Amino acid sequence: MLERMEKDKQIKNVGSPHSRLEAHWSSSKRKHPGLNSYLHEIMCGDLYVSCTIAGAEQWEEKPEFGAVGLIPDATCFLAGKRVYWEADRNTESPEKIIRKCEKYVKVSRQDNPFYVVFVAHETNRANQFIKLLGDLHRRNQFLVTLHEYVRTSPLMSEYVSPSNPSDFQFLSDIDV
Repeated sequence: MLERMEKDKQIKNVGSPHSRLEAHWSSSKRKHPGLNSYLHEIMCGDLYVSCTIAGAEQWEEKPEFGAVGLIPDATCFLAGKRVYWEADRNTESPEKIIRKCEKYVKVSRQDNPFYVVFVAHETNRANQFIKLLGDLHRRNQFLVTLHEYVRTSPLMSEYVSPSNPSDFQFLSDIDV
């Protein structure tokens, strides 16, 4: 079917980001994503599925804060809280993460609190986030979890606040 659609110029085979992955098809002229971008999109898809199953509302992919140049990976209401998701594949420097967090601080308001959850794909990276985010002194606004935890259930007690890094918490119990 894909070959027929390509022959009819409805879609295009854009190749694969890795020799062990199948080809990707696109209706636009975009190239296939690189391997890290591909794995990042898998993480974002996992977030969407697990949050939707957990009852998330108002899911939005790549919302924009145009005034400050901030584009989170996704946002939703979950456990009664506005959550901005940042899926991390260890491709951004600590300096870039700090600049991103400063933009979140700039758009935060007392009357409309939100949380930013950094989803790391490995424990070492999660620990880097905990230290880095703790230096910002934002209490519980920035949280850290692992991809494997949030993929299983975003309502589990697997969130860590840099203000109390030894304690795993339920999202519903955390206050900004």
